Amino acid sequence: MLRFTSLSRRPELPLLLAALLFPAIALAGGDPEPQPTAVAQPMVANSTLTGTSVVSSSKAKPDNSETAISLQPFRAFYQAEFDLGIHVNGEAIRELTRTADGQWQLSMKASAIAASIDERSRFALEQGRVTPQHYHYQRKLLTKKKTIEHRFDWPKQLLTSNVKGEQQQLALTQGTLDKVGFQIQLWQDIKAGADEATYPVADGRQIKTYEFDRLGKERISTPAGEFDTIKVARDRGDASARKTYIWFASELDHVIVKLQQIEPDGKQYTLVLERLESL
Repeated sequence: MLRFTSLSRRPELPLLLAALLFPAIALAGGDPEPQPTAVAQPMVANSTLTGTSVVSSSKAKPDNSETAISLQPFRAFYQAEFDLGIHVNGEAIRELTRTADGQWQLSMKASAIAASIDERSRFALEQGRVTPQHYHYQRKLLTKKKTIEHRFDWPKQLLTSNVKGEQQQLALTQGTLDKVGFQIQLWQDIKAGADEATYPVADGRQIKTYEFDRLGKERISTPAGEFDTIKVARDRGDASARKTYIWFASELDHVIVKLQQIEPDGKQYTLVLERLESL
């Protein structure tokens, strides 16, 4: 949950909602800026595509075996700081669990006063890749509610999208991810040596292209301890002034230890790992 523990003055609802939305926007990879519709194949590290497989031009090639991704259930608590013209401290929680049918679910929940967010992805691991099955997002603010649902039908290669009650279908391209599960795939590709990662991601009523760049190694201090990390940046193109950075700690594998978003006006939103629990 996102619980506000320190306020220099009471926030107006738009500011409160902005603070609440940050974990969903940045952790889930969403972006309120308009993005062009794209249907693309996944690729990593200056990769070339052969059919639906990924071939990296670097020495480290992705492993397509079932054991290429090894996950451990966890619950991660993050300290959140929001520069919104007021000082806001809070907490965000992410959780990875194994489902009864052997699949996985990665979720993020947050709530504050009259607003709440529930976002989760259920996915399978197939041929060493994340394969989304179902994505759910719900945001409530006072009496208003926004719901987005994606159902992935891989045998029929169809994505059924339901956004605020309006349903439509899109053609599914092999390798398409959702706005939560792609985080797992991103770390696996970065860990395998990729300098860049590009994914087709189901986002609202479209399939968009998400791009990331590996910036290098950095040792950072968090309330959970000091970690040697790999820093990754969301690449929105030269025209975008919004910056998003993600720090992955190798020793914690797929757990994000820090995330920061810098808005065009200079305001910053930061999450840092406070503690981690094994489930």
